[in-house]
Amino acid sequence: MRSPQEGIVLAQNDDNILPVASGSKLNVFGWASTSPCYGGTGSGALNDAYPVTDLLTGLHDAGIETNDELSKFYTDYCATRPSVGMAQQDWTLPEPNVSLYTDEMMANAKAYSDTAMVVITRVGGEGADLPTDMSAVVDGSWVRRVADYRGSQRGAGYYNGTYDDSLNEGNDWDKGDHFLQLSNREEELIDLVTSNFDNVIVVYNGANAFEMDWVKNYPQIKGVLLCPGTGQSGFEGFGRVVAGEVNPSGRTADTYAADLTASPWWNNFGDFKYTNATELDSDSSFFDPAGATAILRQLR
Repeated sequence: MRSPQEGIVLAQNDDNILPVASGSKLNVFGWASTSPCYGGTGSGALNDAYPVTDLLTGLHDAGIETNDELSKFYTDYCATRPSVGMAQQDWTLPEPNVSLYTDEMMANAKAYSDTAMVVITRVGGEGADLPTDMSAVVDGSWVRRVADYRGSQRGAGYYNGTYDDSLNEGNDWDKGDHFLQLSNREEELIDLVTSNFDNVIVVYNGANAFEMDWVKNYPQIKGVLLCPGTGQSGFEGFGRVVAGEVNPSGRTADTYAADLTASPWWNNFGDFKYTNATELDSDSSFFDPAGATAILRQLR
């Protein structure tokens, strides 16, 4: 069985910014640094039967000190990750508005270390297609019609997403934005960090190929690590990779497209119904009654 650390991908390493030597200090930015992605949904989800090593603990155990003031700022803002599962999904990304970073906090961060790490996380998995229109999730129109038809959450999870866009001033998403790109809050965070630090490492922690074209616009971003869901203890390996104890030998299994909407599969992605197969329509609450799904036709 291969260890999780072997699945981490070193996507960029300009000026040998990585590894960060054990004993070094590191500013870790991004709310996801305190609430990363450990697994997916459905069969890929984790439970609380065993203790979980978080991202910051993985760095600490590898001998890297992190800025406690930043971490407390994030946990005070939102202590737990909104739940994404098969029955329903809260896609909210509680990334603080940059106006909440005080001048004192940023001055302390620059005095603490000249190197910053920014963590971006996305959760995805079985039974919960990622939203292709985040503004529709925010306004409540991203709801599968079976939910209205049945008056029940069962079977409605596919498009039963919600998003709390009241946490900050301004909208987190613009019309047409999808889940696998930076939110407005994350864009502002990248601007903030790169305007204050010349040595920046970006960590993308997620199972799906994310739009990463923005990295090239920031010469301050010298390192990029791709770290999928780690399971209960995989962030121990992440820490060892950052500290140089382990070679990040992972390779990408998917193409990280600059614009996912330009991908050939984009227009065919989603929950489509056959209109000429009424004999296969289902009245099961697990399926949408208004038309046969592709998978149902295959099963029958």
